[in-house]
Amino acid sequence: MQIPDNADAIIWNGRSFSWSLLTSYVHSTSRRLKEIGVKPGSRVLVEGIPAAGTMIIFLSLWHIGAIACPFDPRLTGPMAADIRRKIEPFLLLSATAPDPRFKGLRLFEINDVICVEPVEQFMAGILETQRLSVDQGNATIIFTSGSTGEPKAVLHSLKAHQFNAIGAATIIPFTAGDTWLMALPLYRISGIAVIFRALLGGGTMVFPQRSQMNADELSAAIVKYRPSHISLVPTQFLRLTQILNRVDWQCFKAILIGGAPIPERLISIAAELDLPVYLTYGMTETGSQIATSYYRDAREHGARVLPGREVCLIDHEICIRGEVLFSGYIDGQTINRSVDPEGWFHTGDIGVFNDGYLMITGRRDRMFISGGENIHPEMIEKVLLSLDGVVSARIEPKNDPDFGQVPIAYLNLKDGVNFSDKEIKLVLKGILLPYQVPKEIHINAGYYFPEK
Repeated sequence: MQIPDNADAIIWNGRSFSWSLLTSYVHSTSRRLKEIGVKPGSRVLVEGIPAAGTMIIFLSLWHIGAIACPFDPRLTGPMAADIRRKIEPFLLLSATAPDPRFKGLRLFEINDVICVEPVEQFMAGILETQRLSVDQGNATIIFTSGSTGEPKAVLHSLKAHQFNAIGAATIIPFTAGDTWLMALPLYRISGIAVIFRALLGGGTMVFPQRSQMNADELSAAIVKYRPSHISLVPTQFLRLTQILNRVDWQCFKAILIGGAPIPERLISIAAELDLPVYLTYGMTETGSQIATSYYRDAREHGARVLPGREVCLIDHEICIRGEVLFSGYIDGQTINRSVDPEGWFHTGDIGVFNDGYLMITGRRDRMFISGGENIHPEMIEKVLLSLDGVVSARIEPKNDPDFGQVPIAYLNLKDGVNFSDKEIKLVLKGILLPYQVPKEIHINAGYYFPEK
């Protein structure tokens, strides 16, 4: 994979970093990581905030041959313990220290590891003899709920990420002079995929000052930086359309939207504003995109399967194989391949596949998506049933204008137990991620609990 030198690689809080400057940072940071013991194959937990420093850490780890394991900063203590057990990390790189969720694990602050020596010290000779190489080996372990609700550690090779970027570029080129506003987190495959698109084509990644942005802050960043490309989930897009005017959208060459079912209202807005909206279907296990189309084509035919992916239907279930497929699920030192004897990965999604176009029609399980995040009712129900006094629990989706669907809970309590919905939510906030906490809790409301 060739890294371009004569264009901006990053714009971070208004400051530009060329590919040459970025390369010097990566070489110096790689040496620092080696000094603290990072080796090829080391698994390194990285707090996955969307910031230029995080990306420099990723590139430095890949330069060494180590594996970046980005995690959601909102993880609860039990979730952090499960992740630590699964991947057995060598150390933790965090935005702030200490981190009580990972007590006992060797920890460094990201800003203390990144070397910021003047570029002149490197330009005199190092860049002429050393090039940033990220061409082989394993690259990432990304955490996803998969199809069960239990966090899974998904291993991807650099080769798989590279082939994903090659396929994506056939429908949405991202080259020198283009800018991609990093609006999605780097602990999700959709955020990491942009890094490989930039490495492939030489486009510029734009990191605003704030690592986590609400709709107002994201709209301000669009007005300030005038990006040509952006990735969004439907909730973000719909909120932005309530803030930005028609002129503010004119900077875009491509608006890539995925991660959740696409509401008809979104397509109508894209048509009304004549926006370059592309709808995509993908998942962590396939390195992000499987199929992508311009919204008018997607509305009529579905999304076109990109190069490097094979698709088939087995009993109406969408199955994937190809160069972009993950290497397996990590559990300690074991890698579970999770494909059938013919190499097909069963997605759990139901669809229609015709003449290269794929249309999603449903799921085999109860999973639904809320604001781009997978919600597994069984996992939330298990947590609710662990609470003393809860006899039965059921999670159901409820339609929501902002998030598509949100979880609501129905509980039956033991006689004499008096929990309020506020008390239950308070307990759940210490166990679940914010988007997993039911928005409504109905207690002893006469809900019929079907037999499993």
